[in-house]
Amino acid sequence: MIDLHTHTNASDGTASPRELIDAATQAGITLLAITDHDTFDGWEAARGRAGEAGLRLIPGVELSTTLDDEAKPMLPGFRADVHLLAYFPEAEPAAPFREWVGTLLDSRWERNRALIERLTERGLDVTEKMLRRYGGPVAGRVHLARLLKEQGHVDSIDEAFRSYFGESAGDYVPRRCPPLSETITRVREAGGIPSLAHPIRFWGERREEAEKLCGWIAARGLMALEVWHSEQPRAYSEWLAALADRHELGRTGGSDFHGQNKPGIRLGVGRGDSSLVPEDQWRWDFAQLR
Repeated sequence: MIDLHTHTNASDGTASPRELIDAATQAGITLLAITDHDTFDGWEAARGRAGEAGLRLIPGVELSTTLDDEAKPMLPGFRADVHLLAYFPEAEPAAPFREWVGTLLDSRWERNRALIERLTERGLDVTEKMLRRYGGPVAGRVHLARLLKEQGHVDSIDEAFRSYFGESAGDYVPRRCPPLSETITRVREAGGIPSLAHPIRFWGERREEAEKLCGWIAARGLMALEVWHSEQPRAYSEWLAALADRHELGRTGGSDFHGQNKPGIRLGVGRGDSSLVPEDQWRWDFAQLR
């Protein structure tokens, strides 16, 4: 099995890198990418264990970007981040790129502080020190949700997002992120493969807009779409596969595994009982996509 979208406790997952490798091996996964948010630390910590287990481990990262002003009229009303997966199957990401990724943590904490301020105004006892205990330097909304759950303000992580800081919630705060086109360029210049993460969260069922927007992003260097994802039903994935083919993009996929932070999602299969990514359909051959 293949899983190209997973997270460890180096960002917002709950499994340690070693635990993730062991779980992937037990699940029968042969090709795995660790794609923590804004950090390669999880991959670094896991690579030795992956070698011992005979598991092919791809360096990856999930980056938050903002839709370019030029493209915003194509998707009116969209206000969330656009997530971009970056894979480095041929060579490790170069130091300059990794340093740039490290600078993205500044914008993460700008948003964290704004969210804490809003929650404090609503009478919730939340501080930056508390949040750092949960997520360290890469703490984000999921760690804040866990904090609210432990304090008894919500019953679940999902409820925290729905009630407080999800994209459709009243206390949502957008993050200051680099433009999508710039991020794609940086990934490619570093020797990586940029793939648009979980399109269902981006353009959803707005398929006419998606067709135009996908063409616009492809023209800026996008190399693949995440066709298979735990939130994307089979019919939706089939449509995405055809969309990728029309724009000459590769196909990637993964569970978006976060451990206990996303209960019900299992490595390799997502919410199902069989392989999420069809091994005869995914493709991202680096030479071909270049």
